[in-house]
Amino acid sequence: MTEAKIKSAQAEVDATMLLRETSDIFSSQAAMQIRMLEKLTQISKGAIKKVVMMAL
Repeated sequence: MTEAKIKSAQAEVDATMLLRETSDIFSSQAAMQIRMLEKLTQISKGAIKKVVMMAL
């Protein structure tokens, strides 16, 4: 039982570290631009064709 708890705790630590790394990647300027371009692509496929761009 104790070994299972240790493995479970280690898995939680590993998952937390991966989430932190992912957060750092997605908070970068390049990631923000990629997300903006993906959203513009989604918008362009819809019925609304007007997009208002705002500087960040």
